[in-house]
Amino acid sequence: MRIHDIAGGAVGAGIGLYALIQGAKMPPDHIMKIGPSFFPSLVAAVLIGFSALLALQGALSRKPGGFERVDFRSFGIWRALLSLGAAAAYTALLRPVGFLPMTVLFILALMLLLGARGPLGLVLVPLAATAGVWLVFEQVLLITLPVGLLGLLGF
Repeated sequence: MRIHDIAGGAVGAGIGLYALIQGAKMPPDHIMKIGPSFFPSLVAAVLIGFSALLALQGALSRKPGGFERVDFRSFGIWRALLSLGAAAAYTALLRPVGFLPMTVLFILALMLLLGARGPLGLVLVPLAATAGVWLVFEQVLLITLPVGLLGLLGF
């Protein structure tokens, strides 16, 4: 039995369940039958499913495994903590700064944290990913994303 896999699965399932509950509170869309809760609920359901598989795998494993002491000198731990901090900053600044600039900066920061170094990729990937998400949500699904500071400039 691997305790850390069971604990990780339980945490993931809890986050997914919370997302499902919050998604159910979103108002229905009478024009588009899908509604704004469809994609978050879909992602939450997939998260719950994979978390359950992880917990089951941990429960059925014959390898011993418990919680290990965290070595804060490890670069991997710092990378994970910095990623968590970047996600928290992204969430806090998304509405006031706006989706477009914050998402480009967030993706760029995560790419740098993960070791991407090619200048062309560091420019194109954040711009293309942000533009793709913006096009799908704003233009196809007609879901308004936070404009933030760009609203002052008339965008």
